[in-house]
Amino acid sequence: MYFGNLGIGRLSIGGYPKSLIDLAIEKDFLDAEKYHLFASQFLLHSDQHGSWRGEFWGKFVRGACECYKASANRKLYKIIEDSVMEVLGYVEKDGTLSSYVESERFTGWDIWGRKYAMVGFLSYAYISKSKAKQRKVIASLKKQANAIMRSVGKGKGKKGILETSSNYGSLNSSSILGVFLELYRLTGAEKYLDFASYIVASGLSKGEDLVNKALEEGSYPYEWQTKKAYEMIACFQGLLHYALAVKEQKYLDAVISFVKKIQETDFTVVGGIGTESEFFNHSSLLQTEPSIKPGLETCVTVSFMSLCLDLLRVTGDSFYASLLETMSYNALFGAVNDLHQNMSLAEGRVWRLDGYDAVPHEAYLFDSYSPLVNDRRGKLIGGFMTLQNGRSFGCCPANGGYGLGLVSSSIFLKKKGGYAINFYEAFKANDLLNGKKITISLKGSLYQSGSLKLLINGKGERFDLMLRIPEWGRPKVVLNGAPFDFRVDECGYMHIDRVWGKDALKLTFSLFAERLSLNGKIAYRRGPIVLAYDHRFGERPTLPKRNSKGRVIRNIAFKNNVTVEFDGGLKLCDYGSAAKNLDDIRSGLSVWLDEKEK
Repeated sequence: MYFGNLGIGRLSIGGYPKSLIDLAIEKDFLDAEKYHLFASQFLLHSDQHGSWRGEFWGKFVRGACECYKASANRKLYKIIEDSVMEVLGYVEKDGTLSSYVESERFTGWDIWGRKYAMVGFLSYAYISKSKAKQRKVIASLKKQANAIMRSVGKGKGKKGILETSSNYGSLNSSSILGVFLELYRLTGAEKYLDFASYIVASGLSKGEDLVNKALEEGSYPYEWQTKKAYEMIACFQGLLHYALAVKEQKYLDAVISFVKKIQETDFTVVGGIGTESEFFNHSSLLQTEPSIKPGLETCVTVSFMSLCLDLLRVTGDSFYASLLETMSYNALFGAVNDLHQNMSLAEGRVWRLDGYDAVPHEAYLFDSYSPLVNDRRGKLIGGFMTLQNGRSFGCCPANGGYGLGLVSSSIFLKKKGGYAINFYEAFKANDLLNGKKITISLKGSLYQSGSLKLLINGKGERFDLMLRIPEWGRPKVVLNGAPFDFRVDECGYMHIDRVWGKDALKLTFSLFAERLSLNGKIAYRRGPIVLAYDHRFGERPTLPKRNSKGRVIRNIAFKNNVTVEFDGGLKLCDYGSAAKNLDDIRSGLSVWLDEKEK
């Protein structure tokens, strides 16, 4: 690993990202009733006929653990631990932990749900303060894995991994690959690596070998037989950890190639992927057109964030930090229901053989899909499932909090002999270096100004401070009052390797509304922040001249992080704030605007 994270409690972030993490903790992760609601699916065996209630608990716990890392909230830790201990009690004697009725196990989304339960346990194991409870959890994980291996794999009476689901080439089942690699890493037991090797040898998907497809030049995910983005990304994240375990470059190359293919053909201006539901569809090209179905699913965004953060840690290449930054500030932040809307206009669909019923549901903290062209948020609840006592949930509400935690985990990273700053968002970090407590803090926010200040107290220690130089701007750097010349390395970082005392570093980015053009449409981006027209601005004026850079203005009409006004009167706000009045049928936004209107 090139990069790692500081210990829990050693990094605190500020600004809008912190406010969203605090909101997720308050509204979701401190709600003990939600954990019990999701956990009880393993007791009720509520899943059958291809449903997926079993995923909710593990996703939710993983998100809670990631937000605990960002906050060190003691009450949150206790709630997580209590829920983990509850679900340990639902594991059957043979190691089975399944939300599926017994007659339908190893079909549909059963392995997917088992995977997420194991992910929840692993997430707790990594933050556990109790060695005894950590050992208990790992022992249970081994039993759960053994129960799966008794029924799945090669051999008489076993089901092949690609036969355990008829959904999307069994990508959902294959994605358990990563869990077995984590168990191998924790226990050293070769049988878990052997099972992982078996999954990789299957090709990860029925009908095509995804490893070979990823390595094939000119072959892109939107062209493949199976195009389901979320589950495929999860499979490649598992493949990354397989590459590290077996030390084979081929598999690492496949993962890197897969991500670059997505970036080239399905990564949109706001970082969302797949403009038609949850599928790769060449959305990099098609993003300027209205979508028939809601797209840019939040689960896809979060899963790609998770993979990119892993690749950033492994490779040290800021390319992945750039992708993370785009997804965080735009698609992810835009999906947070931080105006506390009741989401009554978002359909929760219960499917029948001949259609579906739209049923009432509660409000959720995360929206499921992100619009780009003349559309509103809050139209459909992704992965919607009804639960007991009139409750309900969806895959994206279960996953969004994990994405917020990943933002905190991406901002500031540690490496041998130094540290790296990836996002220019307020933070304070402290670490022990040769027995001395050093601190590094950043003051400022790119939402309002390109002028930022880094304060370092290095206590006379030498280390390399790496700063990512983003593609949207090269800053002017002043160190202790004197201009500092720098070069950018092949991974996109500048380095200041020196003995640090009480030092100040001033960074000044030239922030302006950069004009982007595609398919006869234009969009604007200010630094990493994509701008959008919000219907609450009223009738849209004609577009400004090409050289208009816009100016930041105060916008009291609705909650926002930044609003830019151009010559001619056009106003655009940050995408993360646009059209969040989800309960208003007139709500809407557009990122891509008609270029002909000059």
